[in-house]
This record gives sequence, structure tokens and C-alpha cells, in this order.
Amino acid sequence: RVDALRELLQYDEALAALQELDRDDLSEEAPKESAERERYIRDGLAIVDEAARAKWADSGEIFKWHGCLLGALSDFVGTKEKVTNALIVRESLERAAPLLPDDATVQTALGQWCTKVASMNVLQRNAAKLLFGPLEATHEEALAYYTRANELRTEKRVLIKLAETHLALSQRGDAKAWAERASMIPSKPGGAEDDLDAKIA
Repeated sequence: RVDALRELLQYDEALAALQELDRDDLSEEAPKESAERERYIRDGLAIVDEAARAKWADSGEIFKWHGCLLGALSDFVGTKEKVTNALIVRESLERAAPLLPDDATVQTALGQWCTKVASMNVLQRNAAKLLFGPLEATHEEALAYYTRANELRTEKRVLIKLAETHLALSQRGDAKAWAERASMIPSKPGGAEDDLDAKIA
């Protein structure tokens, strides 16, 4: 359906169709080895890039999906490409934020960007420093974005991110409280909250 809309140059409809896809296809919890997931991400980027050529400057949706999909692609690329893409991801999401001030997805994605950068290993940090200078973000920044996302729309995955971020900040009491709130929302067995419970316990 998305391909057909794209061929008809109906970019707004194609982007809307992308939003209707099952979020699990693009979630961090999906298997990183999944060739199908990578294909979805690359197909989505192709659609967004094509739409961008038509109306890049005024579409928060295009900036949002460009940032989200390029960020998701980091699971499938090497360190150099991952680091190169990191700044582009943040730029796209930061351009989306003022255009979509009530969009929880943008705030969540910015939080995830900060979490990834704050959690980078030594190799990734050194690669970033060589390419761009220091690439900086903190768990405190991530917490602010996740908090805003939760204010806009409460979702289990955001509650889990809040719990994980408090845990990264050694705030176990707050982490436990958010994990308990997340546990009140039904989910599939083996979800991210199961791993989180083990970390907090």
C-alpha cells in the first residue's frame, strides 16, 4: 500500500500508512538479526527521502520519520556509519520537535537518542570524537524527553524507558516506581519489562 501511494506521489498518505504499521516492526525489542526489520527500515527511509525532496522544509512528519528510521538503522550498520548518522538523527528530530510540539513519538525518539549516546562504549566515543569532536548527551537529558513524552501520551514503552533511565542514574526507588506503573499495562510475555524487573530486583 505504501509503495503504491509513493508511486502516485501521494506522500502524505504514504507517511500516514507508515504510521499505521505495527510498531513492533520498528521496536528496539525486535531481533537485531532480522533481515525483514532492516528491509522495513530501509524501505521507510526511501519513502521519507523521496517525500523530503518534494516538501522537506515544512513537514514535521518527514523530519520525525527521517530521524526515527535512521536511528533504527543503527542496529544494522557499523560503528563509523552509526556515528555519522547520529548527528543527522538528532538534527532531524530537533527540527521535528517545534513543528510537532504535541507529538510524543518525537520526544521519545529524542530521549532514545540521548540514551544511546550516553551509553556509548569507548570505541564508539573515540570514533565520534575523531569524526565530529565529542558527541555528548546525558541520561538526565533523556529523562527530560521521556517525561515530556509521558505527559503527552502514556505508553508502556515510555514508562519502561523512564524506569531504565532512573536505573542508569542509580535512582532505584524511582526506577521501581516507574517499572510498577509499566507493569500495570498488559503486554506480551518476554517483553522489555521482564528484563527490567531482573535489573531492579
